[in-house]
Amino acid sequence: MKHVNRAVESLLILALSATPALAAVRSESSMSIPDDQITGAIETELLVNDAVPAEDINVMTRDGIVTLDGSVNNLLARERASEVAESIKGVRAVVDEIEVKPVPRSDLEIQGDVTAAFASDPLTRDDGIAVSVHDGHVTLDGRGDSFAKQRLVTEIAEGVRGVKSVENDITVELEHERPDADIATEIRALLRDDVRIDPGAVGVAVKDGKVTLSGDVSSAWERTLAKRKAWVAGVRAVDVSGLEIAWWRADDSLRQDAETADLSDADIDRAVAGVLAQDPRVQAFDVIADASYGTVTLTGEVDNLKAKQAAAEDAQNTIGVWRVENHLRVRPDSAFSDAELVTRVYDALGRDPFVGWHDISVAATNGTVRLYGDVDTDFEKREATDVAYRVGGVLAVDNALNVSAEQPLKSDTAIRDDVESQLYWDAAVNGGEVQVSVDGGAVTLTGAVDTWYEYTQAAQDAYEGGATSVRNDLQVRSTPAKGAPLATNS
Repeated sequence: MKHVNRAVESLLILALSATPALAAVRSESSMSIPDDQITGAIETELLVNDAVPAEDINVMTRDGIVTLDGSVNNLLARERASEVAESIKGVRAVVDEIEVKPVPRSDLEIQGDVTAAFASDPLTRDDGIAVSVHDGHVTLDGRGDSFAKQRLVTEIAEGVRGVKSVENDITVELEHERPDADIATEIRALLRDDVRIDPGAVGVAVKDGKVTLSGDVSSAWERTLAKRKAWVAGVRAVDVSGLEIAWWRADDSLRQDAETADLSDADIDRAVAGVLAQDPRVQAFDVIADASYGTVTLTGEVDNLKAKQAAAEDAQNTIGVWRVENHLRVRPDSAFSDAELVTRVYDALGRDPFVGWHDISVAATNGTVRLYGDVDTDFEKREATDVAYRVGGVLAVDNALNVSAEQPLKSDTAIRDDVESQLYWDAAVNGGEVQVSVDGGAVTLTGAVDTWYEYTQAAQDAYEGGATSVRNDLQVRSTPAKGAPLATNS
């Protein structure tokens, strides 16, 4: 468990002291955030992120371009470090030179575990992916049906202990050629319908299946998200070099009222359906989205818990959606006894690089899996749940894991300052309009944000700033569907 020491406190002070200076230059679009302030903010964020061994990672910033080097013991930690850096205001790009040094395992063990991970996950169990391993470096071969799924396949392999790198040579076969105009229309719709992206600032051009995105985004993280959204059927390449980072946009509304004021429930239904159709974990199922004044109810059946969770997240990140009622039923297409589920979940936990070394016990009753034992951090507890969600046959997860490591003691003033710093540097949150109060470690957030994504992200920032609990009283300004009452978040 990481403890906030004096070095961490000094970095937090640096991040906080930067805030007035940044406010002074915010209106000057030609000015950039000083490199030392970006470096300090990233180092602070890495220190409070339990997925990353911050003490083993070096951060250097030059002209807004961040270089990360050092070492981690698994690929997922490396990916997370890059994501953290991309999410910080002012970062124009991230150069990832972090070396993965996992606990040594034989290539045969790694190959067996990667193959077992594919067989356990409902997304890949029938794909017949060929796995080869040399000195911990994994190569995947086979045929796939989408680039979005190909990315998830890579992530599954990266989540196996001992893997140093993954080369995905799976061939994505296009069923037919698509007109460039159709591709461009679909990408514009996906960008428009995602609350995390400002579509008005992103231009889309397609020629011979090659997509070019241009314009402004508020962060490197938003640029990465836009690139992922652009990989739709028929696309052969995506170029985002024309997307410039305009960090000051993070403090502006992600949506103008005019963009959402005229949304009807039917518009929201179409938007959610379009997003679900692009998610490899959801697209195979007949999921029905029914909006009523911006509240979306999901009904239908999926065959695994991860698909149910993914559908809810997709809907929540869609424009016009105020809240999601997830009534999807999990109906596995393969029946497993409780004893078989225990073995499958236990094996999946053992493959995971974050929790595989913990002594986690597993029990199952009528498809509901219960996890108990000790882990060191809240992150590890959440990771264990996510691992179980991805095991086919699991109907529900009851996580009774105990977080055994002691939490660092921090004063209310220190927590408030740290939370405000987290909110300020998070490029996805307009932190300047969020007020923070702390009483006995419990944080209350008030003020206003533009989207439900910011609402959720602000609470996460509060926990990373040291909150023992969070009361989120933020108002969400996104305009609901026609005729909907104003939200009170109560």
